[in-house]
Amino acid sequence: MARAFAAFYPAPNVASDPTRAPAANYIVNVSDKLTQDMGTLKVDHNIGNSDRISGRYSIIKAPQELSPVYPNAFADYRSGPRDHRIHNFVATWIHSFSATFLNEFRYNYATRRFINRSFGTDSGKNGELGVKGVSATDFAQMIATGQSNLGTVPVERIQDPILTHQWVNNLTWIRGNHSIKFGGEWRLSGNKDRFRQSTNGSFTFSDRATGSGMASMLLGHVTGATFNQTDDLVARTDYYGFFIQDDWKVTKNLTFNLGLRWEMDTPRWESETTARAALPLPPSTRCRARRA
Repeated sequence: MARAFAAFYPAPNVASDPTRAPAANYIVNVSDKLTQDMGTLKVDHNIGNSDRISGRYSIIKAPQELSPVYPNAFADYRSGPRDHRIHNFVATWIHSFSATFLNEFRYNYATRRFINRSFGTDSGKNGELGVKGVSATDFAQMIATGQSNLGTVPVERIQDPILTHQWVNNLTWIRGNHSIKFGGEWRLSGNKDRFRQSTNGSFTFSDRATGSGMASMLLGHVTGATFNQTDDLVARTDYYGFFIQDDWKVTKNLTFNLGLRWEMDTPRWESETTARAALPLPPSTRCRARRA
């Protein structure tokens, strides 16, 4: 199995110091791809003399690809596709009850999607190479001292949607030399998160026993291994805020700005958790510790 993984290392294309262990002997220049499209639509409308409404919709699309430097993209340690997309909508309604009493209501909706994957994700290479106890659909990470890594972690992270609802209402009351404002805000934030950290398996090979990380890898002398799988999580947090403010014009040269605001951010809590079945480990898997 180690020989099969080692074959994914590219052949050197730069000569290194013959008196030392090979280093920096493979150099490739690549260009990462990034596309950004942004658009905004805004509408304002007056309804009579007492009401004004406005709305704005914005969208941002920013797909990205980190290009591989290895010939086999699934074995690359840095590359993979990214997807970033934002939708935002804001609506505002201003109503005049009188010349001295105004109300402003605002609603904001925002949703964001972020996807980070490696080219080894869903490549099926673990199953093809016979790596047991980890996800068969992905490509394992190999970390050998003195070598660049094969594969990468995390395997995949999907946050979709990252959601925000915001309601704001403010009132303004002008009375004599006082301009009093008061209102409140409620913001609901949510995040649906699937984080596959190292379900592909991450294996480390040091040079302590053999003097070469590659030799340890070919001998199957594993220094450490990691397998980490988390549940799909739907998290939520709320924000509340209330305020009152008085701009008191005592004289034409002296104004007091007096105010009080109360805010609370609730701790993040799980509105829903979706447990995924753990990947089975083979019956022969054992954990053993020994003194160095």
